[in-house]
Amino acid sequence: MSSYTPISCHVHDELETIATKRQLCHIHYHTPDTGQACLVDYIQDFQIYDKAEFMHTSTGQRIRLDHIQHIEVLFWR
Repeated sequence: MSSYTPISCHVHDELETIATKRQLCHIHYHTPDTGQACLVDYIQDFQIYDKAEFMHTSTGQRIRLDHIQHIEVLFWR
């Protein structure tokens, strides 16, 4: 695993807000295997493994926070 680069407190606060409000979001992130990935899901929880912080989604995806490229909150009407 490459060394972890902590994300800013502001971005972390935004992610926690999205998780607390149970907002559906479109998550774009980098993966070591395929390079780019995206999914539509809810943020479930945050945990630390091997000195790196990860986001868990409601479908069981585990995404390293410094690999997130963009998150868009989806509003369904």
